Amino acid sequence: PKQSINKGIKILKDQGYLELIVDSHDKRVKFCQLTAAGHKFINLAIVIAMGAWMIISVQVSAAIGLGLIVTFVEY
Repeated sequence: PKQSINKGIKILKDQGYLELIVDSHDKRVKFCQLTAAGHKFINLAIVIAMGAWMIISVQVSAAIGLGLIVTFVEY
């Protein structure tokens, strides 16, 4: 698992979305921090996900009815 995590971190770092910060007390420890480009990407992803959620919600409520959704949410 550690190797696959490191691979993903390297890809995001190479694309300019993350930077690695070395811990001042222990040089073996590194922290991931979003860059400005990383923040911009995350904000865009959130907007896209919210739009998709809205579309899916409308489609589901049209397909099964609002009453069933209310019942499901209350459950």
